Amino acid sequence: MKIISGVISVCSVALVILWLSLPHLLQTSLEEIFAELDGELSSITVEKVNPWVIEMSGLEVIIKEGDFSLEKLNLRYDPVSVAEGKVHALSLTSPQLSLNSTALKSFLDSNDSSERDTFALQENAQEFLLNPPLQHLRLRDAEVSLSAQDLNMSTRLGLEGDFHTGLAQLRMDGNTSGFS
Repeated sequence: MKIISGVISVCSVALVILWLSLPHLLQTSLEEIFAELDGELSSITVEKVNPWVIEMSGLEVIIKEGDFSLEKLNLRYDPVSVAEGKVHALSLTSPQLSLNSTALKSFLDSNDSSERDTFALQENAQEFLLNPPLQHLRLRDAEVSLSAQDLNMSTRLGLEGDFHTGLAQLRMDGNTSGFS
C-alpha cells in the first residue's frame, strides 16, 4: 500500500512540475523554431498554457526579410481536436508585419502568374472546405508595411473568418490606400 501511495505522490509531483513549466517549454520551443528559420525571437510573454488555451503577448520576431510583432495571441482548442489536427479559434490582436523590398521581390518572383496552377488552388480550397483545420480566425488592428529604399507603404486591416465543413465566410475591413 505504501508503494502505491508513493508512486501516486511522485507522479502527482511530476505532473505539477510539468504543468508549471509549460509556459517556459513553449517559449523555448518558439525560440528554437525561429532560430531554425534564421530569425530571432526578441520578446515574448507566455501568459497561459493548458490543454484548452494558449495565451501569449508581446511577441517580437526579427528576420532578415523584416519584422513581426504581435500584441496578443489567443489560441483555443481541445485535446481531442488537436490530435485530429484541428483548432477551434485563433485570435491575433495588433499584429504588425514589416517587410523590406528584398522579401517582397522574392515573394513576387516565386509567385509568377505564369506558373500558377489554378487546378491545384481549387483542390486546396476544396480540401480546406471539406475539413477545415481552423474554425474561427480573428485579426484585430493588423498593420502591414512594405519598404523599398525611399518608398514606404502601409495599411491597417481587420479580418474575421468562420470555417465549417462545406461553408467558409471571410470578412476583411481595412484601408489599402497606402498601397496605391
